[in-house]
Amino acid sequence: MSGLTFEDRTALVLDRQGGAGSPWARVQFYYALRNQIAHGRLRLDRIDVTAVVGEMYAIQAALTL
Repeated sequence: MSGLTFEDRTALVLDRQGGAGSPWARVQFYYALRNQIAHGRLRLDRIDVTAVVGEMYAIQAALTL
């Protein structure tokens, strides 16, 4: 597993073909956002943490199906 990219590891548990609003796509969006912040590219707009937490619960629910 250590040789797989984050995208490939995510595809093991979520459907990669789900489309733009799918849990897999949302995980990829947040991972890209995390990488931007981690590498010093701060966003001009704020992150609504309450909305993100709600999305994380929705993604978690997709994992338990």
